[in-house]
Amino acid sequence: MFKKVLFLSVILASFWVLAGCGKVIDTSSNSLNNIPHVNGYSWDYTCKFIVGTSEASTFTKKRYFDGTINLANGLTAQIFKVTDEVASSSIPETILKCIRASSTMCYYQDQSGIYDYGNPQSPNSAASLILLLPLNTGKRWEIGTTYKLTCEAVSAENITVPAGTFKTIKVLVGDPTDEYYEWYADGVGLVKISVKIMVLDPNGRFANEGYYVEELAGKNF
Repeated sequence: MFKKVLFLSVILASFWVLAGCGKVIDTSSNSLNNIPHVNGYSWDYTCKFIVGTSEASTFTKKRYFDGTINLANGLTAQIFKVTDEVASSSIPETILKCIRASSTMCYYQDQSGIYDYGNPQSPNSAASLILLLPLNTGKRWEIGTTYKLTCEAVSAENITVPAGTFKTIKVLVGDPTDEYYEWYADGVGLVKISVKIMVLDPNGRFANEGYYVEELAGKNF
């Protein structure tokens, strides 16, 4: 299980898109239909790790759209970037390897969902589904290529993050024992991520379990 937890904590740094902030946004009928994907839009997150009773804000993460790229299949994909700024040197390096990422990806969105075409320098010929649209509680889909994970919209929840309170759809990624969840709000996008991680000692041996959490802090629109 722990090997899978490590894998999940790596992909969360680059796989998921978009978020917003502000007032409570209604997701009527427990449905998510609109994920903003406008060039120049950006979203900021507060990121932290929790091990035992220790909780600390550690760094910020920014996700934003920065131009477009024409794919070989004739579609125009958006260039989506993820950057982070570590604000604490107290995080064990074994955790940082799991949660730090600065990456650039090609995303395409239509009414059926959000798709990943890989890196703009060498886009993939086939897309990988990221998020199914419209998203309603009970829907299931798969993500990934060589390593596939099942996602399921498990419930509708009101959650509060630094940016405000949102009505969201909660998505389970992978096996329930991995405790990898994401929360999305209609017209907003990704509001929160929480995933179980394992903490290693300096010799690379298992030392403790913890959680990596991202919470929406702000946006520019």
